[in-house]
Amino acid sequence: MHQIPFTLRKALFCALFLVLSLPNFAQTPFNHGVASGDPLSDRVIIWTRVTPETPNAAPFEVTWKVAMDYGLSNVVKSGKFSTGADRDYTVKVDVDGLMPGKTYYYAFEALGKQSIVGRTKTTPADQVDHLRFAVVSCNNYQDGYFNAFARIAERTDLDAVIHLGDYIYEYSATGDDRFGRSVLLNAGLRLHEPDKEIVSLEDYRTRYAQYRLDSNLRKAHQVHPFITIWDDHESTNNSYRDGAENHDPDQGEGDWEVRKSVSKQAYSEWMPIRGDLNERVLYRTIHYGNLMDLILLDTRLEGRDITDGANNDTIVNVANPGLYADDRQVLGQAQEQWLFEQLQNSTAKWKVIGNQIVFADFNTWWADANGDPIAGQDLFLDFWDGYPKAKDRVINFLANKQIDNVVIITGDFHSSIASDVALEPSVLAGVNENIAKFRVAPFPVTPTYNPQTGVGSVAVEFATPGISSQNFDEFFIESGLDPATALNIALGFQFQVNNPLPANAGPVAGINPNPHIKYNDLIRQGYLVLDVKPDRAQSNWYFTTDVLNPAAGEVFGAAWGTNDGDNFLTKGVENPSKKTITSFTLIDAQNDQPIPAFDPIKEGAVINLSELPVSRQLNIRANTSKNVGSIFFKLQKENNPSFFNIENVAPYALFNDNNANYLSWRPAPPQNGDVFTLTATAYDQPGGQGNADEPTVLKFSFNDIGDAPSLSRLVLINADTDKEIGELKDGQVVNLAEIGTNHLSVMAVTQPSPTGSVIFNLNGPVSQQTIENLLPYALFGDMPGRDFNGKPFGTGEYTLETIAYNANNGQGAASEPLNVKFEVVTSAVNVELKVLANPSDKKLLEVTSDEEVGIGTMKVISATGKVIAILEIHGNLNEQVNLPQKGMYFLKIKTDKIDQTKRFIAY
Repeated sequence: MHQIPFTLRKALFCALFLVLSLPNFAQTPFNHGVASGDPLSDRVIIWTRVTPETPNAAPFEVTWKVAMDYGLSNVVKSGKFSTGADRDYTVKVDVDGLMPGKTYYYAFEALGKQSIVGRTKTTPADQVDHLRFAVVSCNNYQDGYFNAFARIAERTDLDAVIHLGDYIYEYSATGDDRFGRSVLLNAGLRLHEPDKEIVSLEDYRTRYAQYRLDSNLRKAHQVHPFITIWDDHESTNNSYRDGAENHDPDQGEGDWEVRKSVSKQAYSEWMPIRGDLNERVLYRTIHYGNLMDLILLDTRLEGRDITDGANNDTIVNVANPGLYADDRQVLGQAQEQWLFEQLQNSTAKWKVIGNQIVFADFNTWWADANGDPIAGQDLFLDFWDGYPKAKDRVINFLANKQIDNVVIITGDFHSSIASDVALEPSVLAGVNENIAKFRVAPFPVTPTYNPQTGVGSVAVEFATPGISSQNFDEFFIESGLDPATALNIALGFQFQVNNPLPANAGPVAGINPNPHIKYNDLIRQGYLVLDVKPDRAQSNWYFTTDVLNPAAGEVFGAAWGTNDGDNFLTKGVENPSKKTITSFTLIDAQNDQPIPAFDPIKEGAVINLSELPVSRQLNIRANTSKNVGSIFFKLQKENNPSFFNIENVAPYALFNDNNANYLSWRPAPPQNGDVFTLTATAYDQPGGQGNADEPTVLKFSFNDIGDAPSLSRLVLINADTDKEIGELKDGQVVNLAEIGTNHLSVMAVTQPSPTGSVIFNLNGPVSQQTIENLLPYALFGDMPGRDFNGKPFGTGEYTLETIAYNANNGQGAASEPLNVKFEVVTSAVNVELKVLANPSDKKLLEVTSDEEVGIGTMKVISATGKVIAILEIHGNLNEQVNLPQKGMYFLKIKTDKIDQTKRFIAY
């Protein structure tokens, strides 16, 4: 095998490390990062914004380059772009002449600085066997943190991110129209800028700029191409062709056509989308080889007739005959005809329609609190249900033309739904023109759909939840309900959507209003992953555990999909990651043979060195399902620098092999107690270049002489009497006045007992390191007969780290460290403090003492050093202080009798 020269390998290691981590910190003047989008087989849009040094700066040039590698050494295209105030200093380049189905890297330079490096990908042109997309919508900045974008940015198995709209929201932060989570807004967190409903071009530009400063959204744009369509909030709530619910010219919001135009202009400037959307339509098709056509619609601004909530709305009501007019449009005649042509002419296996609003029937005639079925069904007529004849035309077209494998992906609803799409899915239709004639709602019909077999379904629909926007329970909370009641109502609605009505429902008892809705979740935020293969298209839902916690993770929710030719849903299992690496094997590098007990190595494996070949010349092989261009290995030993390697020739080895002759572990053989994390990523080109699979991660460790012991607890010892005072816990305050001595020691209790040895490391006013081999394991060395040595402890703060080993003198397998921080004081006065909950976010501190404390002062100080309160003390102590917020504080009491400092946390 040809060996890569060391200097080149080192350069490649460094470059690949940067690729895998793709740093995302803002780099002035490229404060808003980089982005790419609208990929085609030979081109892609790359985007950035340059923040000028002064407002309204003169136009200037920005250089750009696109390369095959992260280091931008293999440049395939480059050029210059002039930007200025007329386009808000944004840069958008349509880079052509690229190869299909390839990963590219790009960056910009301006004002003497380079941007962060972005990663993008063109679409394949021919045969494709697997595609995967994150599908997202509804990221209201004021409703929570964009945690889902962070998880999407971490994925390496995506071909693109499809954003179905509501990328920004138009509302103010503190005005009457504010819309967001009160717990954030009342705390002054994630407030919209500017603090008003956005109407002008400058308003929209400022709002986009704020959203693109969110680090999670910026990172997702950096590592994946975005394919975007707008919904209503990119202009204003419940917008349509000629107006919007949230637009009132009489309230100083101006002409609707002007507002619609400036919102389109800002969208064109700030999103990585092709062209100026005041000059071209938004709807378009993106081809992914022979496997999928992505058909993107504009159900808002292009041809939509008046919608729910508009000021002059007299039509959007299921009892109004005008709702059922043949010419009532949601797409407009031109776009509808274009959609039919795209569907009929497509030669791809799957036709995926990117759509803003829920398409399948959403029958809610049972949902009105007062029992009015018409009012219940009117709740959601901003959906396709508000355009019944337009929806019927699409369904009938699919049925009559026998077009299979249509998947509709939907945003807007802040909820997760999987539905079959049929003309009349239920025996009781929530939207039907006979309701207007006979005032009978719901109206009985003959179903064209069998929920058991799926017969009658012509397509399937997957709705993605919001990234952060309020869903059902949160909306009820913001409306004034307590959280428990809101959750119960939301869960009740969620259950009743697609289950038979209860026995007390009268003549409709036992009827399922939506038998075609196979799955719904109305209370969680997140995203879905659309997984497309020749035989199946499936949605996998992932939910953020807490949008109010910026560190929250995600959980898998459910999987539903449709098989080739079925056109109806079946339940699935979470699609496995797109990984070529199937497992790892431990290799004896002395004879190049696998070690059977670790073929494969299991996650969390503990490898006993005493049972391995004496030479301990080891290597690890990555096993793959097919040959790949190369594999990038990263080996991280705890508290040590990482080791990197690129292996281009099978068998792919952690330490470069030489025609299947494995090299030994470097820089030194593994030792007892070593813990490693191995990350391996397969690339389709040599040298760690090209398209990458999702990394495969393995954690394992080594021991040598049996299992590691455990440390169960630490015990404080009175060294004068050899008596146990009690367990020593983290954060404890040890009062020498209460103990009656300052002559102390600490005993470690281990499992099993005895074990080999214990190492103590004490730091503070008294410091000492001890290795103890005999029971009892004592900080200052034990003596026969449990006579503990001790030392006088002075007042102050201490840290003690304790580790148990299964061999003498701190050798062998080690336990997890047991760390405690404690404080030694000498106060003879018992001062108690409590933090009491107030109805507001403030907390009440109550400080008391049963004994006289003397004359002096009490101070309450925040963790930042700010003095919250100073109180004069005269004799007894019975004081209360309002704390402004949760967090860490210090209580300092100094009188003629005591001098104490107590640290506490207000939760």
